[in-house]
Amino acid sequence: MTTSSALPGWLPFAVAERLRIYTGRDEWLAARQARIAAGGIGSTTAGALLGLSPWRTPWDVWAAVHAPQLLDDNPADPRLLARGLALEPLADLLYRKSLADDSSAVTWGVSEHMTIAHAAGVLVSSPDAFVHVDGRVGVAEYKIVQPWNADRWPAGVLEVSTLADLDDASNAGRWPVSRQYVVQAMVHLLCTGLDFVDLFAVFAKDVQLGHVVDGWDAPVAVEGTARLRIYNDPDTLAAVLHSIDSAHKEIVIDGKEPTAHAPPPPWDASRDPLTGKRDATPEERDTLAEIAQLTAKSKATKDRLSMLRANLRDDIADSGVKAIACDSTAGKISASIAKSGRFTIRGL
Repeated sequence: MTTSSALPGWLPFAVAERLRIYTGRDEWLAARQARIAAGGIGSTTAGALLGLSPWRTPWDVWAAVHAPQLLDDNPADPRLLARGLALEPLADLLYRKSLADDSSAVTWGVSEHMTIAHAAGVLVSSPDAFVHVDGRVGVAEYKIVQPWNADRWPAGVLEVSTLADLDDASNAGRWPVSRQYVVQAMVHLLCTGLDFVDLFAVFAKDVQLGHVVDGWDAPVAVEGTARLRIYNDPDTLAAVLHSIDSAHKEIVIDGKEPTAHAPPPPWDASRDPLTGKRDATPEERDTLAEIAQLTAKSKATKDRLSMLRANLRDDIADSGVKAIACDSTAGKISASIAKSGRFTIRGL
């Protein structure tokens, strides 16, 4: 945990007291490796645990804890990693410019290596930065994206609160941003409890390819940006946390080995590990259809009944009396208008 004097005054105390800042990337990486080996779940590991990551599978998460000797020693391309790290300050600058409509917008933490743990669980978040804008505090998560992947991001700015909002914004079943990134954002929200997460993409094209020594030395041309803001919705976070906890118990705690090295499958909208949804069976579809029909019929009946009651009340009032009565097969039925104006039908 860092001292409060090193933090911006607008960062909530509940975050500041649990925030750990490391001396550098090496210390941060060592802590990350120890956490993974112990079965802890970071914001990127959560996506892999649910089978939503294009880089790691549930089997990789299982093996890291239960059989690390089986893992391939084949880390990600160091050039891509160095490129992303080198361009984070640029992403932070462009992100703040994208919030220019609010002159009070400010970010903090892009130069830090930090984590914050979930208050009651194994989840850990590593925010790229914190942001204070329009009286709200959130997390900024930066993505350096090749321009040919721009169609996998929203055009400009999109704001959502629930996974259903993302469904509404989907194109042919594909969300406007990778589900892996959505899980990452949800873990940020679960660990910090802040108001929102901004997933901010910078579409950067390499102008010329250099070689890496201590970083990425090739200049880039920025072709655009995109931002997806996900607000803190307690019901959505509870559903996502349940999905992560269930997968964590099965794979990490109970040690059930998933299919070895199974690549991430093509997205199957019939079963969503993030939301816990699946397609209804034929029998369930029939039941849902019948419920929908009965609900519609009930609504139509209710509307018709309201209209008949209103017409009857008007007829009684227009006739200059306060009540009427009649005999029916069900017995005696009466209708009356009280002094208060309340209309009552008895005998039904």
